[in-house]
Amino acid sequence: MNKNAIAKLFAGKLHVKNICDQVFEEYASDKVMPLEKLPVAVLRVYNCMNKDLLGPHKEPPSQSTIEETMEKLRPADGINDEKFYNLILEWSGKDLRIYMAHKVILALLAAPSLALATKGAGRRAPRIGPVVEKIPTPVFVSVYSLGLLFVQR
Repeated sequence: MNKNAIAKLFAGKLHVKNICDQVFEEYASDKVMPLEKLPVAVLRVYNCMNKDLLGPHKEPPSQSTIEETMEKLRPADGINDEKFYNLILEWSGKDLRIYMAHKVILALLAAPSLALATKGAGRRAPRIGPVVEKIPTPVFVSVYSLGLLFVQR
């Protein structure tokens, strides 16, 4: 995984990209989605985001905002998947930052207690007890913090 992919993962963009791709495939024909289907597709993306991404409810853009965007795109017959994804990112950027901040806070709050519990359980295990004793607790906490961030999608 390269640096750019890791940055997108931590920004929540990969999950949004997957949602956008699914919705685009549902409403598009010949790799182009008609502009008339844009409002419904945007609502479907936000519905999926609210189901999948924890945290506060993400409000979709207003109907007038969507109509203004449709007017800007009007000379074209439709919208491709990359343009659709970029529109969704533009409209949901603030919500994604809040969502990712909540993920980081959750990981940082849960990691110390999980690390201590794991270290305590590891000490009692016959063969790995001495190894666990040699690993400092701050290393356990760091590993758990990173692990929780990756596990939370």
